[in-house]
Amino acid sequence: MKKSKFLKKSLAMLLALMLVVAMIPLSAAASPVNLGAIYVDGNRVELAESMTVDVTDQSLKNGFSITTNEDLRKLDAELRIYKTDGVTYTPAPQVSANPTGLTLNDYLVNGNTIKLALYDLGTTDGTGDDVELGSYTLTLKKVQGSTTTNLSETYVAGKGVVSATIDNVTKTINVKLARDDHQVSLGAELTVTTVDNATITGSTGGNYTKLEDVSGGAKYTIPADNGDTINVTSQTGGNVSKFTVVATYEDALATMEIQGLDGKWYSGSIVDTNPKDDIPNAIIFNLPDVAVEDPAHPGEKVADPKLNVRYTTQGDVDSNVVVYVGSDDTNVKSGDEGSRVTFTGLGGDNEAIATGSKVVVTRLPKANGAVQTYNLTVQLQKSTVTTIEYARVNDTIATVNQETGSITAELPKYTDADSSTLTNPASTTVVVYTDKKVDSIVINGKPMTESKQANDVSDATSRGLKPWTLSGVDLSKEQIITVTAEDKTTTKQYTISASISQNTSDADITAFWLKNGGNTYEGKFVNKDTIQVNVPYMTTSVADWVVYVTPTAGAKVEYAGLYEVVNGWHKGSNIDLTNVNEGAVGATTKLTAINKNNEKISHEYTINVVLDTAKTGNTLNSLEFTAQNTDNNNDKVVYRAIQRTGSQKNTFNAEVDQQSNLTNNVGNITLEVPVSLSNNAAYTTAGIFYHNVVTGFATDNGGVAYGVIRRALLTML
Repeated sequence: MKKSKFLKKSLAMLLALMLVVAMIPLSAAASPVNLGAIYVDGNRVELAESMTVDVTDQSLKNGFSITTNEDLRKLDAELRIYKTDGVTYTPAPQVSANPTGLTLNDYLVNGNTIKLALYDLGTTDGTGDDVELGSYTLTLKKVQGSTTTNLSETYVAGKGVVSATIDNVTKTINVKLARDDHQVSLGAELTVTTVDNATITGSTGGNYTKLEDVSGGAKYTIPADNGDTINVTSQTGGNVSKFTVVATYEDALATMEIQGLDGKWYSGSIVDTNPKDDIPNAIIFNLPDVAVEDPAHPGEKVADPKLNVRYTTQGDVDSNVVVYVGSDDTNVKSGDEGSRVTFTGLGGDNEAIATGSKVVVTRLPKANGAVQTYNLTVQLQKSTVTTIEYARVNDTIATVNQETGSITAELPKYTDADSSTLTNPASTTVVVYTDKKVDSIVINGKPMTESKQANDVSDATSRGLKPWTLSGVDLSKEQIITVTAEDKTTTKQYTISASISQNTSDADITAFWLKNGGNTYEGKFVNKDTIQVNVPYMTTSVADWVVYVTPTAGAKVEYAGLYEVVNGWHKGSNIDLTNVNEGAVGATTKLTAINKNNEKISHEYTINVVLDTAKTGNTLNSLEFTAQNTDNNNDKVVYRAIQRTGSQKNTFNAEVDQQSNLTNNVGNITLEVPVSLSNNAAYTTAGIFYHNVVTGFATDNGGVAYGVIRRALLTML
């Protein structure tokens, strides 16, 4: 088969083209040198094939220079200033405050021109020579007047400008601007002054305004946002330099603090929550509980507290600071004392102020200047508590060892309901109590849930704790319990294990008591089978009193063969102790101690509740009361009202006059309150009414005082 001549020619041309491309040095394909402007005699000049610069005899005497902004040597390039022979040259140096002057007669061609050329030293054209990137002709025009295009280093900061420096060498204006929510449209301004009778003839980014002529120049207001430029024209009109604004930014606040009700100042963290912009945009306060607790009532959080707020600004700039909490706003004064701000939503039962709260700072000027907004978070510190205070496996209270982080339970050999059924450690119910703020608990990867069982809730609540439960826990082998605190980062691990009791020798009760609130009544052994608990004579029921019973090691206590009695969990009603009657025995029940390993070993006990002997006192010795607005209708409010007014201003002692009728004491109680409180028409008209509240009394020999309220019978007509 014959090959096409056309195909042969095409392949040959393609190979030739590829060979030519391969011979071109890679560095020659695109030079990194891009010289847009140079400095001639200190004035910025746009680089072009033909350039004209004004000079004067005086400027030439001061030393003539041609320089570049870049260090061309680092780019393997140079700008050559040719001498009159067109061969020898001097490389243009990088601009500096004191450039080396040129001897003009060595460089001038035809008396007024200088030849320049830009070379790439890292590129060759195949001949071994450096590659010329461009050639230029600079014409010097002698004129009368100043040829400089400089600004005075003195300035006046305008809107949004913190500080500035003016560099006449590099023709840049370096400004530090106040951070603004809308930085691009801030409209920053600066007042500058030209020197040597130069003028400003143009700007970008905003308008410039001439304010007034001054000796040797003029004052102008110029735009000062990043990237804005101004053109400064020399007195001769032939030289024009472009000054460029280069901005950095300063944030509004240096610090912000809140003074707690405990008198301490707490600092907020000023942070950047957006990693993309590196701009602080949030202030976060994590206050301890004590910061919002009533100093007169430790532990009681004040709802919506009014707290002092103070701040310092960056550079101590006069600013207008407004704190917005929800829809309420408060202007905060500068200074050590600050201003009071109501933090709605904080304290009481709440943990933080409303989402969307913020701090808005306006400065430079504070009336209509740069505005920076910070998101404000004020919240109570998240708890780091991870302690398990109580643990129970099935109905057996476990031992919690905080030092070793271990929880152990000794389970009975048989279940409570049926002594023929063996306890199965591989399927147990675990209950633990923790701090109310604990976030979560996990056993062997399974989450525990808050227990809703009434006795668990009651018992845990009485201890200020939170109950958790999980069923189906395999304790035939040691498991791990992980407690995570409210802050969701602090954790603590416990191990939990259970064993079957090996005790086969005894089963006894060693202690029994009943608890009513903060009062505990201990049982006494009347004999080896009977325990007696004495309670106050006025007791009518122990149904809600909490039961505590302690058996010997390896034993449990059951009620009526129904269930194991759990310390601090069961109540009187659970063991048939309810109403307490007068008589030798007010209430009675039976409990049985049973060996956990051998239920044939047991000991039954009788529990008797007996009323103490009645006190004989029936005399009221003293009575104290206070006159309060009827709106003050609970103990807390009344107590605080007395504290505010002072105990001597609104508390009164009643006169108790005792008389005898042989069988009972009959007394007259005289209550005297000021006329202003008891009989004031102005108060009544205003709808203000007072009532008397008893604040204290005393009786003789354990007497009990009763209050009798007489109610009028109202007839509806």
